[in-house]
Amino acid sequence: VYQLHRMLVCSRRALRYHPPTQEKVIKQCLMVYGYSFFMASWSNWGASESWWPIRNNVYSGVLCLPMPYDLGSTLFFYLIYAPLVFFLPLFYICYILIDIARND
Repeated sequence: VYQLHRMLVCSRRALRYHPPTQEKVIKQCLMVYGYSFFMASWSNWGASESWWPIRNNVYSGVLCLPMPYDLGSTLFFYLIYAPLVFFLPLFYICYILIDIARND
């Protein structure tokens, strides 16, 4: 999304867009994959013990997703886990879209 934002801003301002180097692309990809791996691993940290408030469970017999199981885990899920997994990337994308539209 960041590179797309840069490309659209340069296009709107009639500036030449210089694509990122391969090294920069690899760094950005590793950052995204690292964040995704880190957040996906949260549900497996306390799988055999009860110390971690998120556990995997099967929804409708199809999806294996993190699932809250008591009040503490529900609070953790909706106050920490869900914002970091769902809302932070969504707000970043919305910010980029608003920034592109505002610079119109």
